[in-house]
Amino acid sequence: WTGSDVWHLLNKTAGIDPKILLEFDHLAVHERLQDELKSVGIESQVLLDVPSDQPLSSPLYPEPGVLLYWQEKNLMFMEAEVRLIVKMMPDVTFHIIGDKPTKPVGMNCKTYGWVSDDEKALVYDQCIAYLRMSRHDGIPYTGVEVSRMGRWVVVSGYDYPHWVRADTTEAAVKALRKILAVKKPNRKG
Repeated sequence: WTGSDVWHLLNKTAGIDPKILLEFDHLAVHERLQDELKSVGIESQVLLDVPSDQPLSSPLYPEPGVLLYWQEKNLMFMEAEVRLIVKMMPDVTFHIIGDKPTKPVGMNCKTYGWVSDDEKALVYDQCIAYLRMSRHDGIPYTGVEVSRMGRWVVVSGYDYPHWVRADTTEAAVKALRKILAVKKPNRKG
């Protein structure tokens, strides 16, 4: 179970009867999600799959950028807030992977769409931080992947070790500005 799975289950948009799920063993990616599943009668174990085959890269930051993972029309993601952050930071390049936005996000954005692992590594090498503004989340896989590579992760809503919590657009901009000013990798991530 990841954050979006639990969110859809709790908001009854998944179309799944929780009773049928009692027949299976369940894994959650975070203790908070385990608690939320328990609240609807689903027992689970916590498991975080950290990619072990992903080589650690040494960050190259000629012009540090910020990574965004885009999911079009997913209510879990705080699209309006992310668009405002991009607008508030016109001097920063944002690198967008995932769905291609149907409306332009900003002149300071580079959109790649869905990328292969090799292409993804090239995009990550252009970024010092990953921004994830979400209404409900587990531990996002992209966040785990980039933090393992020495990138900073700025997230909303929850405290994770070695990541920066920013619940508002102003807090996210402040955190990103601080990271971009230092230009050093997150050695604890």
